[in-house]
Amino acid sequence: MKKYFGLVALVLISFIMQSTVLQFLQIFGVTINLVLVVLVVISLQTNEVTGAGLGFILGFLTDILYSQFFGVNSLLFFCIGYLAGRISEDVYKFDYFTNLYFVLFGTLFYHIFFYFIHYFLKIGSEAILITLTPILIEVVLNLIILYPIFRLEKSIFKKLKIN
Repeated sequence: MKKYFGLVALVLISFIMQSTVLQFLQIFGVTINLVLVVLVVISLQTNEVTGAGLGFILGFLTDILYSQFFGVNSLLFFCIGYLAGRISEDVYKFDYFTNLYFVLFGTLFYHIFFYFIHYFLKIGSEAILITLTPILIEVVLNLIILYPIFRLEKSIFKKLKIN
């Protein structure tokens, strides 16, 4: 249990930063989705159970703070955490480019299914084409923030001898 204190601290700090500081650091009206990046990186380093559980918790907290329709973020983060953890057994997970691809696909997966769910629930999804530019900007921002998060998480795993 003591081994995972560093990871819990990283998750809590990332969630607090996402909900406070990063809300004011917008580029072209888009903020970095730090929670998604941390979820993907940790899920790749652990397994599908940890990824799914962490994804559900982070999605639940995100739903509480931001969502007008409760459960969408919980479901999507759960799926992303599970898939990244599941596939992590078949890839070299300590490679930066592996994490880069997973953050890229995780961000795209999140937005595609977010708008898909909102479309079928008829929740303000008329302007999906207008949101393509912000999605691409968020993908780029998430890939930029990935490197420091990946290095930090790798040092935590090495120091605590988790993997």
